[in-house]
Amino acid sequence: MSSDDRSIHEKIDSGYYYAPLTRVAVPSLPHAPAWHRKVNDVYPVESKAYAEALHAYESASQRYRAAEAERTRRQAELDAEFKRDVLARIGLADHPKADVLYALAYQRGHSHGHHDVLSEAEDLAELLR
Repeated sequence: MSSDDRSIHEKIDSGYYYAPLTRVAVPSLPHAPAWHRKVNDVYPVESKAYAEALHAYESASQRYRAAEAERTRRQAELDAEFKRDVLARIGLADHPKADVLYALAYQRGHSHGHHDVLSEAEDLAELLR
């Protein structure tokens, strides 16, 4: 569990289990210049500007991918913490079939949110007691 001592219901209501969205803008690919000559006879100024725009795009793409990877990692940590909190709440954290119970509860309730996953887990917990 985390150092946050709020109840699982308070954490769910506050949105604690959701990683914040990335603040890095999604980069857009620069448009290739409309060449006024044959492809092999390129204007040097246009090709240089396009190369610089491509370089800026690649840099922005790397920053975006790194930010998304960090968000994905953080969300995985929060998902694992939610699972631990649910199993601790229902008193089956050390039960050998706790993972199966959580998987069933998640499958049945995740489309409606964390409260429904918790409710499903509480209902299914009666089968293991």
